[in-house]
Amino acid sequence: MKVSIILVLVFIFYPHHGDSSELNTSKSNWFRPDYSYSERTGGWFKFHSVPATWEDARLQCYYEGAELVSPFNENIIQKMIMLMDVNEPYIFTGIHSTFSKGVYTSVGGVPLHEMPVSLHSRDVSGNCVTMRSNGRVEARNCSSQYPYICFKKGPEHLTPSVCGADQEYKYEQRTGSCYKFHTLGRTWPQAFRVCVAEGGHLAIINSDVEADVIRGIFQNYPDDAFKADAKYAASIGFQGWGAVKIWWTIHGQTLQDAGYSKWDKFVPDMRSTRHYCGAVGRNGTLSHIECEGVTFPAICEKKADLV
Repeated sequence: MKVSIILVLVFIFYPHHGDSSELNTSKSNWFRPDYSYSERTGGWFKFHSVPATWEDARLQCYYEGAELVSPFNENIIQKMIMLMDVNEPYIFTGIHSTFSKGVYTSVGGVPLHEMPVSLHSRDVSGNCVTMRSNGRVEARNCSSQYPYICFKKGPEHLTPSVCGADQEYKYEQRTGSCYKFHTLGRTWPQAFRVCVAEGGHLAIINSDVEADVIRGIFQNYPDDAFKADAKYAASIGFQGWGAVKIWWTIHGQTLQDAGYSKWDKFVPDMRSTRHYCGAVGRNGTLSHIECEGVTFPAICEKKADLV
């Protein structure tokens, strides 16, 4: 009798991340915990309900380590239809003709004629292809906004590191976090988006120990490794709010409550209203930078026990 009760409890509380007949066996085998695996298609899916332009949808999938899905075969089409929101009749697919008008391919370069769908002249009003819940595809304006689905081809059982599938994240035992240094320059809001899409966040320094970790990461990269407008600092996760610039982390704490508030002695003039996004210098002290208009490297962070 005791055995039966235990088995029932395991069945009820085991997380489901796939089709009704497809149950993952271990969290460590996930491509990402926010994706579901489909055995019939041999890949991982994530439905984004917040509408986006085609370009933003493609970028979001790329940042997540996936691709804006295209209807490559009937199994994928059925999975796309199953994931679609019943209240939203269209989703963006990865099919587009932005390189050459009228020449439609997937994001990965597969031509439309190799897919089990077709466009008719009456269905073409733009360069980016949507799909209806009945499987019909139409070419619409790329600047329109629709929900979309990201797709990652691959096996169900993966062997990611303690930091997940993105091998550029490195585990740091002193903090229990994984870090990734982005050498490609982005504005602070762009960096924020990339970190979140990767399953993490802009790094938050919570102690002198973590400041030392960040300093060590930064010093691994010489200035000539950066493709950025500015190279003296890297974007991290805090901002200045209000006219008096109260500094809050992206997780809602003041810098003092977060555990680290040591500023560089050469921090820019606080009277400038343009400097209000958070950064860290090579020496591990805090600075503030322009949120828009200037690109910087960035440091992303995620907890190893959450990947």
